[in-house]
Amino acid sequence: MRRFEDLLPRFGTDRLRGRAGPMIDLAEVYAATGDLDQATSLARQVSEAFADVRSSRITGQLAQLNEA
Repeated sequence: MRRFEDLLPRFGTDRLRGRAGPMIDLAEVYAATGDLDQATSLARQVSEAFADVRSSRITGQLAQLNEA
């Protein structure tokens, strides 16, 4: 979990697609470890940040995260 937390600040704001995967992965780790508040918060951040990004991969990953 720490690896994902440390990785996110390294991505610049111009790397939205690059940030999506690690953010979703971290939210999944939070959900799997029972930290649902953190998982939900991060999932919302991803959804808001990527609202204008058209990516079927990101959309699919977010849908799976929301189901979990």
